[in-house]
Amino acid sequence: MPAGRSINSSGAITRMQQFKEPLYRKYGPVLFILAFGLMICVYTVTNKVIVGISGILVSALFAWIFYAIRTSEDATQGAKRTSWFFLVVILCVLYITYAKLMGTWSPR
Repeated sequence: MPAGRSINSSGAITRMQQFKEPLYRKYGPVLFILAFGLMICVYTVTNKVIVGISGILVSALFAWIFYAIRTSEDATQGAKRTSWFFLVVILCVLYITYAKLMGTWSPR
């Protein structure tokens, strides 16, 4: 029997759906390390180019994760509720990126 096919109870051959695992589950540790590194760049580096690129990338990554969780049918209601935290983090990163690029950021 060819791969990707099964026989149902009536004996007819049906095509099984291929399960595609979401990227945030498949590459979770890599995305975590990437996001952590980008967040460190945003908060500690003073070079405006690096801060701008890191801020945009980490904001885009968190926005993508937020969207993926909110639209996933497999995500639990608890995961969907806690995904709103990503919006707070995105706003904080965008604020710090903007403040550093405009020269108004002065950490104590």
